[in-house]
Amino acid sequence: LDPVSGKFYLVDWYDDFLVEIAADASAVLRDQDVGTSLWQLVVAPDGQHVYVTDRGNDLVREMSTATLLETRSFPVGDDPWGLDITADGAALVCTCEDSHNAFIIDVGTGGGTPVTLDASADPRDVDILDAQGLAFVTGGQLANGTSPVFVVSLGQQAVIDSFDGPGSNTNVTPLSLLTNRSL
Repeated sequence: LDPVSGKFYLVDWYDDFLVEIAADASAVLRDQDVGTSLWQLVVAPDGQHVYVTDRGNDLVREMSTATLLETRSFPVGDDPWGLDITADGAALVCTCEDSHNAFIIDVGTGGGTPVTLDASADPRDVDILDAQGLAFVTGGQLANGTSPVFVVSLGQQAVIDSFDGPGSNTNVTPLSLLTNRSL
């Protein structure tokens, strides 16, 4: 959801299209062929860009909401899955399932910093808790049967903690769970 215009955006999972939908959901306004094997997206807080994970090319693509054309791309690890953006739009965090890490992307410079997780982690979702400067990255099913959530400090650009998530295969991270956890 674009917080400025109210328009909706979606990606065609495992396919190529970014779609823009009217704020009242009455019509598809535009669609754009973007990369291959798209997975997740976030809209910048200022409504100027949509960021899309492109699993086929191991990129996060920055798309202009004015044109739906790519303005930049950011190389990340293997098989980018989850994506979130800070409330000020300054940083993105992208999880990369097959390279077992998360990338912190500085939107201003375009630079990226990989954050190494457990070698058997299959990180999927990520949620940023701005008030604490933290990103919570799900571990997926690990070889030893645990299912951790990794706590990544955005300032330190490192894993600072982890805890076992509920269930046997943590793929998504509800912020309500995270805000009740004391760190």
